[in-house]
Amino acid sequence: MKKITFLLIALLASLPVSAQEWILASEGNDSFYYINSNVRKAGGYYIAHEKCVPKDLSAERNRLVREMHDNKFYRYVYSVVTELVDIELFRTKSLSFAYYDTNGNVLDTWECENEDWRYAKPGTILEGVCETVDYIVNGSATISHPNSYSDKDVADFKNGLLQSSRKMAASVPVQVNDYQTLIAVGVLQNKVVYKYKIKGWNGSIKMTKEETEQQKQLEIENTKRLEYADMYVECMKRTGFSTQTMFFTDKHVYIGGYTIDYKDFVR
Repeated sequence: MKKITFLLIALLASLPVSAQEWILASEGNDSFYYINSNVRKAGGYYIAHEKCVPKDLSAERNRLVREMHDNKFYRYVYSVVTELVDIELFRTKSLSFAYYDTNGNVLDTWECENEDWRYAKPGTILEGVCETVDYIVNGSATISHPNSYSDKDVADFKNGLLQSSRKMAASVPVQVNDYQTLIAVGVLQNKVVYKYKIKGWNGSIKMTKEETEQQKQLEIENTKRLEYADMYVECMKRTGFSTQTMFFTDKHVYIGGYTIDYKDFVR
């Protein structure tokens, strides 16, 4: 059973919200940004890998082919930037770029020279990157003031969640890594359902209760450290909003999953 647990952790390493290896740092208009949990100290700074996953993969591929003048970018899936991060001043400096295909092979890469420091401004993707590295290094994450929002604030936030989820649904399937693919996103009035396909998983082996709970707790802990965590939990409390995550084999055999709602944050 321990072998199965280790396999599960390896296969699900890059889940957007419950990742052990890649942690969601920020969401832009066109992409999702993740930070690898393997952050290394370098003098007074930290070296971190930032993964960019486009929401509209087809459009991004076309843009890269057009700008790079190379058809190999039709195989592009995501990019990774190696960053030097200063968590004291919240600034970063890019060290290298790499583009990857579906199989995790490098399509193109280059080193950055004479890059200037970029300072994070409030509410930006860069701030999310710095906060995530700070969280990985120091483990600072709290839900601070969950009762300080108006009903309109909460309603607007929920609508934003649903709209963002609908955009994500329009971009599936999205391959997260060599083993795991987001195959569907269902958006209901008060719930968002995420369905993932796990490559190579034996359909006769289901996730155990312990394995399911482990993945659920990873997602809860990652949610708590998000910049908008307090609003997210308040939204669940007042509106009954919840999320459901489901895992399937290549042959669409259900192997496990879980639901997260407000009570999971007040245990």
